[in-house]
Amino acid sequence: MSGAPGAALYLLQAQGCAEAREHADDATLAATRGDAAEYYQAAERSGEAPGTLAGGGLAALGLQEGSSPGEQQALRLLRCQHPATGEQLGSKLPTYRSRDDRLREAMRSAGEVTEEQARTIARQVDHTSQTGRAFYDLTYSAPKTVSVYYAALRAAGQDGLADAVLAAHNEAAEYASAYLEANTWVRSGRHARSGEATTGRFERPQGVVRIAFQHSTSRATDPHLHTH
Repeated sequence: MSGAPGAALYLLQAQGCAEAREHADDATLAATRGDAAEYYQAAERSGEAPGTLAGGGLAALGLQEGSSPGEQQALRLLRCQHPATGEQLGSKLPTYRSRDDRLREAMRSAGEVTEEQARTIARQVDHTSQTGRAFYDLTYSAPKTVSVYYAALRAAGQDGLADAVLAAHNEAAEYASAYLEANTWVRSGRHARSGEATTGRFERPQGVVRIAFQHSTSRATDPHLHTH
C-alpha cells in the first residue's frame, strides 16, 4: 500500500466510539496528504484498539512480539523506516507522477472528447497507475452475523462473551497471517527488462514485521469486526 487516500480512508472511517468525531480533522488532513500510515494511527486516536506487533522480523529491529508500538514507531514502520532511528530500511520507495498529473496529460493528448470518452480515459489512467509499495494491507473480516452479535454483546454489557468472540476472531486472523509469513518470498538485487543484465533473485526473508489494527465498524459505522 502506497498511502493512497482512497484505500486508507476505510481505516479511519471504521470508528469505534462517539469520541472519534473529534478526530475528523485528522482524517481529512491525512486524506489530503494521501498518507495511509497516518490513517492507521488516527483510527487508534479515534477509539479503536492500538496496533499489535507480530512477525519474525521484530527482533532485528529491537521490537517485542505482542507489544503495541508508539505512534512514531508505527508511522516509521509503515513508511519503511527503522522504528527507533527513522533510517530508511531497504531501497528508497520510488516516486511517480500523481494521478491528477497523468490524467491532465492524457486529456490534453486526447483533445476534445465526449463525457463517456473522458470517463474511459480516467479508468485507463487509474488502471495503469504506478505506486511504490510501502506495505501490504490484508483485511480479515468476521461474518456480518458475528459482527452484529459482538456489537450487541458489548452494548448489553456482556463483556465476557464479547471477549470470547473477539478472541476467536483474533486467533483466526493470526493463523492466516502466520501462514502468509511462512510462505512469503522477497525479491532482491536488480531485476532488469529482457535483454539487460540482471542480478535479481527471489529468496526467503529473515522475517516479516506485521502490525495488526483491529476495527469494529464499517465506513458506514455499522457493526463490522475486522482486522487490518
